Amino acid sequence: MKKTIQDYFDLTITMSDIGLCKKLDYIKSRARVLEVANIGMDFSGYGVFYQIQKNKPNAYLILTNSSVNVENDNFIDEYICYMEHNPDVGALGISYCTKMIQTLMRRNFTPHLQSFFLLTTTRVLNEVVALNKGRFPGCGIDHKLLLIREGEIKISQLIQKSGYRLAVVNPLDGVPFKFTNYINWSLPKGDIRQITSEPNKITSIRK
Repeated sequence: MKKTIQDYFDLTITMSDIGLCKKLDYIKSRARVLEVANIGMDFSGYGVFYQIQKNKPNAYLILTNSSVNVENDNFIDEYICYMEHNPDVGALGISYCTKMIQTLMRRNFTPHLQSFFLLTTTRVLNEVVALNKGRFPGCGIDHKLLLIREGEIKISQLIQKSGYRLAVVNPLDGVPFKFTNYINWSLPKGDIRQITSEPNKITSIRK
């Protein structure tokens, strides 16, 4: 019998307004489907998924939303291979921003992975949630700018506080880059999506 994607991955799809989905039966035939409130946006779904996974053996987890560009479907092995060879990395992303908000405020260098795609592990998320007093970052927040600070930025900061590093697959050339300080930061600063021709695209790692 031919194997399907479900034989290799434990797929969970979370969505709000589930009754409006016209292909719900098709999706349910291929993945676990859970309804969540739209408060918290990505992080509501990520938090629910984490609750399912937190007591299971350590595994790689992909947190992603529907805005990701899925033209490249052959990235998983090379992304996991990178994580295996870089055990100091707690999360690998495909996009980043170096500012908390897009202003000219001083000391605004706050590099973080953007939330629409994160590759991490159960163990790392367990440490993040423990540091965040048992709550998954960003859950229950409905203000967009606050969600960036309390979701996107906080999860990046807590991963680093746990002793891990962050890395991003540079969408401009496919070379993984580990986050550094302001002086040694060699990638373009700001929101990388503003200078890429294909924002949110999963970029293959350059060999």
